[in-house]
Amino acid sequence: MACADDTGIILFSENTGKVVAVDGFASPFVFSVDGDFTLFNDLKGIVTSVGIQAQSGFQFMHALREFIYVYVFTERIGEIVINGMVFPEYCGFEGPQGIQIDACEVEGQTGLERLIKWYECNRITSRASPITIGIGTDIFYDAFCVGMKADIASQSSDIAQFSLRFNFVPNIVDGDELCYPFEDNCDDAPCDEEEDEE
Repeated sequence: MACADDTGIILFSENTGKVVAVDGFASPFVFSVDGDFTLFNDLKGIVTSVGIQAQSGFQFMHALREFIYVYVFTERIGEIVINGMVFPEYCGFEGPQGIQIDACEVEGQTGLERLIKWYECNRITSRASPITIGIGTDIFYDAFCVGMKADIASQSSDIAQFSLRFNFVPNIVDGDELCYPFEDNCDDAPCDEEEDEE
């Protein structure tokens, strides 16, 4: 684990289980939780992966004479999974040591305790309003925290792996207006461009 001192960054030092946060983004991909890009820094943790899964509502029905009917419903509830690691403490005095999350005060605790406390304050059974998950700077979803899993990855260092699951309400858009124009003489299908007759 990397740790910082006066001489710079020391790899595999004796400071097992400690982490230091560096300002700025290491990747062009960013995401936010309720508009906060540094939430997991405050939880003494890092994010290792973010996954999103979306699913359309539809049904195909095969009929006689080689007809296939397509029934399209609305978009289904999607899922966002945030995986990461939390640490027992920081190196030195870098990073915040006490934060306020909703009505729950989290101060001077390990990363795992902060993570569990954040989940207890923000899970769907505790929080009525949705959590805003931002992917990049232009895509936002109203989501609900529906699950958490955490386990100690290393007993010698007390580093814990975690997974937070969110179900999000899909953003409904009119694909017909975004994808292709319709003509007045077309019924539920895009028109082929007709060449002008001379």
